[in-house]
Amino acid sequence: MPCCWITAADQADWGEWESADWLGAVASRLSRFPARAGDVFCTLRSVVAACGEREAVVTVAGTTLAPYLDRLADAHARRRIVVTACDGTVERWIADCATLAEELARGSGNPRNATSGAALQLVCWKNASHRWPRVPWRDVLAAALPDVLFVLGVRKDGHVHRTVRERLLSKRDRHAGRRTVLVLSNAIQADVRRELVALGAEVAPSEQSRQPNTGSSAAAARPGDVGRSTSRKRRTHGDRVLRPALEWDRFRRWLRGATAEERARAVRCWRDTVLEWLGENGLAMGPEWEFLTHWTRTPLLDERFKRDRTLLDRLLRDDLDDPEMVETIVLRAILDEAVVRASAEAIRGGYRVTCWTATPLWLWPLRRVFRSHRVRWDFDWYGVCIQRDLLESWGARPVRYGTEAQWRDLPEADRRYFHLVPSRADAAQQPGAPTPPTQDAGAAARGPAADRPRIDWSIEQEWRVPGDCPLRQALASGRGFAFVRTARQAATLRDRYGWPTFAFELLWTTTVPFEPVE
Repeated sequence: MPCCWITAADQADWGEWESADWLGAVASRLSRFPARAGDVFCTLRSVVAACGEREAVVTVAGTTLAPYLDRLADAHARRRIVVTACDGTVERWIADCATLAEELARGSGNPRNATSGAALQLVCWKNASHRWPRVPWRDVLAAALPDVLFVLGVRKDGHVHRTVRERLLSKRDRHAGRRTVLVLSNAIQADVRRELVALGAEVAPSEQSRQPNTGSSAAAARPGDVGRSTSRKRRTHGDRVLRPALEWDRFRRWLRGATAEERARAVRCWRDTVLEWLGENGLAMGPEWEFLTHWTRTPLLDERFKRDRTLLDRLLRDDLDDPEMVETIVLRAILDEAVVRASAEAIRGGYRVTCWTATPLWLWPLRRVFRSHRVRWDFDWYGVCIQRDLLESWGARPVRYGTEAQWRDLPEADRRYFHLVPSRADAAQQPGAPTPPTQDAGAAARGPAADRPRIDWSIEQEWRVPGDCPLRQALASGRGFAFVRTARQAATLRDRYGWPTFAFELLWTTTVPFEPVE
C-alpha cells in the first residue's frame, strides 16, 4: 500500500523498524460492557509490558484502543508505530503527511512528540483492493498491520470480526508466523470464537496469564500468555467483583421475561428502596422525585481520558489492581474537581451545556439501553443527583422536543434548550440531512430516513444547564449525592469524598423476586 513514513533524525532507519515484530490490539463494542473495562486495560498493560527490544507497538489513530495502547507504550518506553489512516485522495494523503512533518518539526512542544520511547509516524493511503466500503480503513489497518494481534472482543459480523477473519484467511503475510491471539474470550460469542480458532487464531489461556506490575523490576508476561488479570489482589477479592455482575445478569434475565404486572410491582419496590435510602441519608423528600441526575460515560468512551494525560495515566497505572473501581474513574474525576463540565457534543447550535434528566432512579433499570449510533449507555449506573430547585437557580430548564419548523421559530435564548425530533415530513424533505437516531446501527442500510424507526428522546426527560455546574455548594448543603453500580464502589466513594452514595445493587439484590446467587 502507498504510505509515507516520517521519523525524527535520531531514530533508527526504516529497515530496522520493518524487521521488528509489530504488536497490536483490536476490540469491538467493549464499551457495551463497562464491568470489563478493568480487564481491558489490564490486558493492554500486559501486552505492552511483554514487548521486547525487537518488538514495537503499533496503533492506528481513531480506533477504540489506540489512545490507551499508545500511552501505555510511551509510559513503558516501548517503541511505537503510530499510523494515520488516509482514505481520501492522493492530495489528502500528501496533506496528512505534511501535517505530520510540521508536528514533528515543532519538536517536544507538540503532545504527540512528548514521548519517552522511539516513535515512528506512518500515513497509510487506502489500498485499491480494499473491498469493504462500510468498514473504515483504520479498522482494516489495525487488524492487518501487526505481526501479533490481540483480539479483546468481537461483535458477530462487525468490523473487527470481518477484518480479523480476513487476516486469518490472507496468504499475503508480511512475515511468516504471524499470530492472532484471542483474549477476554467472554466478550466473544462462542460461535465466533470457534470460527476464528478454526481459521488459526489462538486462545490465550487465562490460567497462564499474569498481570505485570508497573515497576521496572516487574516480570513481564509473554504475549501469548496475555489474558484476564489474575494478580494476587484480584484473586483475593475476585468473588466480590464477580458476585454483583452475576446478580445483575440474573436480574436482567428476569426482566426480559417479566410481565407488565411484575415490572410494575418491581418499580414500586425500587421506589420504596430509593426513598428509604434517601431518608436514611438525610435527603428525605416528598412523594415526588425532586432531583435532576447526570450520568457519566465509561472510561472506554469518555473523551476526557483521550485529552488529559494525567487522568489517563492514573487510569492505566494506579487503578488496574482493582478492576471494579475502574468503572468509577470518570465519576471520581468529576468528584475530584467538584464540577460537571459543560460540553457542546450532540447539542444543536453548538451551545455548551450540562445535561441532566428528571427520570427518578427507580425507573433506571427499565430505561438503561445501549445507543450504538452514539456509542454510549443511556441511564448508566454512575453519576450525581442534585436537587432540582438548586439547579434551576443556576439556569436549568427542561428541554423542548420539536421539529425543524419549531427550531426555526425559537428565539436565540431558547435554542440551547431544544432537542430535534424530526417528523417524517422533515426527513422526507431533507434527503441530505443527517440520519436521525435509531436504536439499530444498521438502519442506514434498510431504506430512506423517513421509513426508519425513531427513538422517542422525550423518554430522557432531559434538562439543561448553561455552562459548568459546580458541585461543592450542593455537597456542603447536603442537597446532592452520587450513585454507582455496587455497594463496594459506594462505600469506597463515600469514604473518599464524604458524599452519600447510592448503589443500584440494592435494587436488583433485595427487591426483585428471584433466588440470590449462591
